[in-house]
Amino acid sequence: MFVNQSAGDALELVKSILGPVLLAQVGRQRRTTGDLMGCTIIFLKRLSCAKHARPVLSKLDDGLVLVANGWRIRGTGGFTLGSYVFPHDMPPERLFIIHEYVHVLQWRAEGVKFMWRYIRAGLWNWPPYDEDGWPYEPQGRNPYETQALQIEAIYRRTPGLPEPWLLGPCLTYRDMGSN
Repeated sequence: MFVNQSAGDALELVKSILGPVLLAQVGRQRRTTGDLMGCTIIFLKRLSCAKHARPVLSKLDDGLVLVANGWRIRGTGGFTLGSYVFPHDMPPERLFIIHEYVHVLQWRAEGVKFMWRYIRAGLWNWPPYDEDGWPYEPQGRNPYETQALQIEAIYRRTPGLPEPWLLGPCLTYRDMGSN
């Protein structure tokens, strides 16, 4: 999949996989039902935990909010509700944030429909992936996870790419100041 791929080609592949609908969400910072759910979880955890175990919020680019000491979902490295990312490990790895950012864009594009469609597609129905992290056998698997895994794999293979929250529908690799 990634043999001799230039950074420009990798960026075009990222944009192709995200498509115009998700690319249009970059920078939009639209509030969704997922954001309300994320805030509710944070509020409930703050009420129910000792001071040292309460959630700690860190704001990132494009409205992303990392939530340390959030609740955990077994079998995952974390989860996303709206713009709130609940990683298990702090600080989270760059690839984890990129993967979850794809879910942020999916939330923005579909709102509460995203949650129901994601659940219907299977919470743990993720495709297997190769040594580059590229998902294979995606048929019948959760398409939201497949899309996020594809983006993560491209960034794993081409680490010099600009962060996805810097991409817009018309941005090219040359626009980022690279040759």
